[in-house]
Amino acid sequence: MKRLFGLGVAVVFIASGCATIGGMTDEEKVAQTVQQWIDATEARDIDGIMAIVSEDFSGQGGANKEAFRGYIAGLIDSGIFEGVEISQNRAVTTVDGDSAEVRGLDLSSYAGAVVVDLTLQRDNDGKWRIVGLQA
Repeated sequence: MKRLFGLGVAVVFIASGCATIGGMTDEEKVAQTVQQWIDATEARDIDGIMAIVSEDFSGQGGANKEAFRGYIAGLIDSGIFEGVEISQNRAVTTVDGDSAEVRGLDLSSYAGAVVVDLTLQRDNDGKWRIVGLQA
């Protein structure tokens, strides 16, 4: 009986480990995408920012990806993003299937501070991308 129990426990551990072997969990993939966005934003790298914005992006006022690029470029060009820093200390991430929300990112720069919420989705290529941003 002890051998069967031990075998059962071993099977459970192996099966649970196989769920993440060779890949990351969705939560880890979302966290990685958010970190890429933070790194690109803090570096004021417009191409890096836009690389993780989905073609399905819809921002405040219905802005699409192209309009969002123009908006971010304007912030960078005007100097508003000088000294930009983003903290995840209070952020809460929720993943639900192919959608995720990250609420409570604290963005500050020389111009002031705002709280940013991101909405992400898993695109057809399996990568997580930003489809919405509220500040």
